[in-house]
Formats: sequence, C-alpha cells, structure tokens
Amino acid sequence: MKTKTMSCSNEKLPLEISGWAGDGCGAARLPDGKAVFVSQAMPGEEVLATVTKEKKSCAWARPDAVLCPAPGRVSPACPHYAGCGGCVLQHMDYQTQLEYKRDQVSQALRRIGRLDLEVLPVLAAEEPWGYRNRVVFHVQNEGQLRFGLYQEKSRRLSSPDCPLLRQPLRELAEKLTQLLPDYSNRLEGLRELVLRCDHSGKKLLLSFVVDRPLKFLDALAAELAEAEPRLVSLWENSGPAVYSVYGAAWRHLWGEEYLLDRLAGVELELAPAAFLQVNHAQAERLYAKALEFLGEREGQTLLDVYCGVGSIGLSLCEGLRQLIGVESYSPSVEAAQRNAERNGQRNCRFFCGPAERVLPDLLKQGLRADKLVLDPPRAGCEKAALAAIAKMEPERMVYISCDPATLARDLAILVEQSYEVQAVQPVDLFPQTAHIETACWLSRKVK
Repeated sequence: MKTKTMSCSNEKLPLEISGWAGDGCGAARLPDGKAVFVSQAMPGEEVLATVTKEKKSCAWARPDAVLCPAPGRVSPACPHYAGCGGCVLQHMDYQTQLEYKRDQVSQALRRIGRLDLEVLPVLAAEEPWGYRNRVVFHVQNEGQLRFGLYQEKSRRLSSPDCPLLRQPLRELAEKLTQLLPDYSNRLEGLRELVLRCDHSGKKLLLSFVVDRPLKFLDALAAELAEAEPRLVSLWENSGPAVYSVYGAAWRHLWGEEYLLDRLAGVELELAPAAFLQVNHAQAERLYAKALEFLGEREGQTLLDVYCGVGSIGLSLCEGLRQLIGVESYSPSVEAAQRNAERNGQRNCRFFCGPAERVLPDLLKQGLRADKLVLDPPRAGCEKAALAAIAKMEPERMVYISCDPATLARDLAILVEQSYEVQAVQPVDLFPQTAHIETACWLSRKVK
C-alpha cells in the first residue's frame, strides 16, 4: 500500500537548511522527507517557513523568521529587496555570495555533466553595486504611466531606482519618472524603456519600445535631449517582439546612430539592441581570462561563435592569421564588420546565421580552426554546432557560459568528442544576483 504524501502548504514549519539550491535558495527537508527550497535561506540556518508550493518531488517555501542565522547573513542594502526578487542574494555578505556561485557551478558539472572537475575560486567584482550599464524598464499605462522592473514571478512593477544600475542610468530614470507621466495619454502603446550608457557614464542611449510608431516621440526626444545633455542617441522600436523585447522596425529619433564605447582595448559601435556584457569592469577580466586560456595565437585561425558585435574576438585579434565570427542576429553581424574596420582589423570575416547551420557549412568548405571561442546564449549550444566544432579539431577552445546547467550539458558532449576540460573559472559579472558567468578552457586530447 502506497504511503500518502502529506501536504504542508501554508503551514509554518521549523526547517534546518542543509545546503544550497538554485536561485539563491537554501535546501531543507519537510517532515515527510521531501526536499524543500527556501528563499533567502542559507546553509546552517534554522528558519520558520511557510510552504508556498508543493509537488510530488519537491516543494518551495518562504521564511517567516530566521531562528538561527548563518555567519554570512547581512541586512539587504536595497529597500525594495523583499518585493523585487531581482537581487536574490542580498541577504548574504559578498564572500558568501561568491561561495554560493562556485558551489552552483560545481553542482551543475557534477549532477548534469557527470564531470568531477575543480572549480576555481570566483573572480570577485571590485564594485558589487552600481555596475549595470543597461536596463530594460517595463511600462504600465493605465490612466497613469509608470515604469520599473517586474517583481519576482509577476507583472507588478518595482521601483526603477535600482542600486545595481550605474549612477547615470539612475539619474536618467529619475528624469523620466518626472517627465513621462505628464504625457500618459500620448504614450499609449509604450511597452518598454531601454537605457544604456558607455563605460565612462558620460554618454547615454535611450530606446522607446512601442506597439506601433508614435509621432509624438520626435518632440519628446528633443525635450529629453535638452533636459539630459549626456543623451547622445534616442530611438523608437516598434512592432511585436521578435528579438528579446524588440520589434522589427527601428526609427532614429535624435542624435548619433549608435553609442561608441571601448572594451578590452577595442572600440565598439553599439546599436540600441546590440549585446554587450552589462558589467564593464568584470567583462574586461573575463576577456583577459579567455586570452590567457587560448595561449599562443600567432599566425593562427580563431573562430568566434555567437560573436555578437565582435567584442571578444576583436580583443583577441592581435597576431592572428584570421578571425572568423558567427552570429545569428544580422544587425550585430553588420556592427561586427564595422567594428573590425574601425579597429583596423582586416583579417576578419563574419557569417550570419544560426551556429548549427553555419558551422557545418564552413566545415564542408574545409575550414579548420586552431583556436575557438564559444559564448552562447543561456540555452547553450545545439548538438549540431558542437559536432561541427569537434570535427574542426581546434587545439584549444574557451567556452564562456552564463548558465551552469547548459554549460555542464555541453561540456559533457565535448568531453565525449575528445576534449578535456583544463580549467573552470567563474567570474562574477552579476553581484547580488544568482547569475554567474564561467569561462572554461578545453584542449583536444592527443591521439
């Protein structure tokens, strides 16, 4: 006879937190032995918690009281922490955050990839606050226009005054808060506001993401440019979302057509939708680690897969015979080509299309890469892309990942295809959050 699993939903239970789980949660056991993930809880703590969701295999809970706090517990610095849900590690001191992130990478490699690998200590950020150079604010306009960040697992808005943002972005957000509500009836269909700044904070770019083109934005752009001298570029983006939050149609409203920035010694043209790491200082450390892992490159071919606007590959260009970039988003490919020309790099070719289609085509054309850099989106690489990479037989590659789970999955595939993982180096690009970037050095096994 099967034992019926007890339901603990909405009960307050004393729990002992025994380990880490994902999204900054602590792991414990319910009275029936079921695993429960407790938000804002840390190993070694005793908490009184309420179960909020329960499945056959596990449950989730929120802490009502911390009965016995862990040594690394601190009071969250942001007044919006409890309701926002974006920075889920603020209850930990920074050293504990780094330990948590190292543990998450190690667990994923072990459990998902079945890989027993040493994970190096996380490269810490010198500035764990005020680092983000880009933010997407969601807009609600129901009689009164408001914008901000979505609270955790909801469509409720939290404050736009986020302490993770660079100070110039916070100041621009404050000016928009003061100005935009006066035009609520003329901004119907405004979905998002996208703000970004260069590494100096002296140049700002603002995009209005709308359901349909709004003629009023021309006048509003001129007013904003006068109110904020650091604004150098304003854009309208319209139509249903096809790439991230962006629709297919772009209209330049005012100023320059792009934001000019510099990263790892490379000058970059950044169009409104261009991807670039949001933490400039830590991105430079990440690229330096990639340079170290790749080793000697003189006279060699480097393949940069998921190259974006070319920031990583161009920072590694010195001494190469050729750089070949692959990227699926055509505006980024065009920007990569311009960025190569801007930096005097004429030994570069960029191909537009999904990696799983372009790489097999390049392989059929006889391409072989000496070195390779992979920096895929959170979903990781398609198997067809990894198979083509293995057949190109690069002697070394660097896999840069923003998701430990998909990293572990893909590393396991590459290990089966005659590669060895030589080093796993997490880099903290996202302090206060549960996200972690990891650079892995792989070398081809000698036959």
